[in-house]
Amino acid sequence: MLRGALILLSGLALGGLSAVSGLDRMARTDPAIAAQVPTRFASAALRTLGGQALAARRSADAAAYGWHAIDRSPVNAEAVALFAAGNLGGGNTPLAQRAFRLAGRMGWRVPITQAYWLNQALEARDYDAAAMRLDALLRQQPTLVGQQALIDPVERNPEARAALVERLDLETAWLGKYLNEVFDLPPEVLRQRGWVLVDAARAGFEVGCDASANLAAAMIHKRLYQEARELWAAQCPEAGNALLGDEGFAALNLQGARNPFGWQIVGNGDVLLSAVPLAAGNGQRLAIDGTPPVMRRFLAKLLLLASGRYQLSWLAGKNDGKPSDKIRAALSCKGQAEIWLEPQLDRASGRWFATTVVPADCPEQRLSFALAAGAGSVWLEDVSLDPIP
Repeated sequence: MLRGALILLSGLALGGLSAVSGLDRMARTDPAIAAQVPTRFASAALRTLGGQALAARRSADAAAYGWHAIDRSPVNAEAVALFAAGNLGGGNTPLAQRAFRLAGRMGWRVPITQAYWLNQALEARDYDAAAMRLDALLRQQPTLVGQQALIDPVERNPEARAALVERLDLETAWLGKYLNEVFDLPPEVLRQRGWVLVDAARAGFEVGCDASANLAAAMIHKRLYQEARELWAAQCPEAGNALLGDEGFAALNLQGARNPFGWQIVGNGDVLLSAVPLAAGNGQRLAIDGTPPVMRRFLAKLLLLASGRYQLSWLAGKNDGKPSDKIRAALSCKGQAEIWLEPQLDRASGRWFATTVVPADCPEQRLSFALAAGAGSVWLEDVSLDPIP
């Protein structure tokens, strides 16, 4: 745990200590300048240099800068925290503990102090206190969600994670960054954030489809298909349990869907789309108009189906109410060319049916609909996808 604390404090050092004034910026590269700046700014300059030393694991230098900063400004909580962290890294644990206790009494707003006591709470298995410390840190400085060394110990521990989940609400200041600044994160970090959001949903806290869309999309991009599926089922329950979620086009937005599992409009100049609410209130009918010279894809949806056989069906017709065979469908592995299905019409129900197979090496699929060449005006509604035992 000592090693973990040192890594954590070193990672926070540069962001967790203040830096002010032009003189302070000069002092970052020249300790002599730091010693000569006016008293009002000297402590800040020394803290800056000490933060650099702590980040570089030069513990003795960090402790020295902290001591001189205290000498210039005895009641400054950041200076005390720097002195404590330097001594902790240098192996003087008793002195570091006393200094951190003093820093803790001087206020909650110093990230290095909070991080130390967060680590102490985790070591003592006081997970409520650990979650409180982490939440306080992130509320003060939401940008610290990028400091994974700070968050890892809580995310990976189920009990600590549960305590953090209890503190979440829609007004949590850091939650937006936590959910949206995700596309550069490695797979393991994305997986851990997914754990937090799934646990939150089980505890009754749902952020909804839009708020969890970027995290789900980032997971898919890093090929975390099962994790993305679990996150979406937990945080976007309105999508339903059906394989297609929005089977009736109820949530279809012709401007495009933000969530990665929504229907996506494929724009082209040959096909015009409009959505018409169904009289029975069960979703919408998609009206398609165009006479393209070749078949044109106009609608697509990302799926994460298990391997196996599936039956795809839909209603499609002309304005006179008769079924139309001008709507074509394909269920293909993402990144591969569509293989358009040959549907059969069930005249009793008016539905078109096609059978397809998802192979074992196809974890991510794309369902597409296209308009045949020269089709004219047709409509599409009530798309359904069912596994075949």
